[in-house]
Amino acid sequence: MADGHLILAAGALLAAGLLASLLAGRLRVPSLRRAGARPRPPRDAVVNVIVRADRAIPPRGSTRLLAGDDLHLLINEESVPRTRAAIERWRSGPIGPSPRPRRPITGRRPIFTVWSWDEERDGNVARPHAIAGRSVVEQLRIRRDQRGGLWVLADGRYAITGPLAAIGSRRDLADWARRRMRSASADEQAWLQTVIGALAADLPTEPPPTPDA
Repeated sequence: MADGHLILAAGALLAAGLLASLLAGRLRVPSLRRAGARPRPPRDAVVNVIVRADRAIPPRGSTRLLAGDDLHLLINEESVPRTRAAIERWRSGPIGPSPRPRRPITGRRPIFTVWSWDEERDGNVARPHAIAGRSVVEQLRIRRDQRGGLWVLADGRYAITGPLAAIGSRRDLADWARRRMRSASADEQAWLQTVIGALAADLPTEPPPTPDA
């Protein structure tokens, strides 16, 4: 199969939804050599259209990418490096998200914390590299109604960012989201429901077996 291309449209979006700046580029998507592989663009990339054999295909949730596809994406400028890194993983493997570090084993219950996010003190609410001093290792969901997201931290806990931020274990964070839904606005209720579903789906996985010596 011929290799495909990923066409990028990267820009900063104004609050009114207008494209403030636009960068155009092309990245090569390699042939998928592993059976059943399902490469995916970064979570915050919006696929506008898929061009396959000179035919435009509207993207749907069930659409699978094939070698030879041209993907037209709309992404934020700061997401370009992560998109390029995703393409490199498609080329060299493994397909899928980068493996998480092992969760540290401690003898105490994870601490649960809630606070009001302050960008001067806490950093970028939509793109945090660390939350409350703990490195971010993965983004699980993006908040659409306001800037924020759901994150996995290096110490094994989960974090929500937004006007109100929270850190805790998977169970503690889900329980807090359920309680907050009782008094939240409709938009926040939809976001918290997304958080609860994402936490329920993010089950711990066993580490790969080590080869025999």
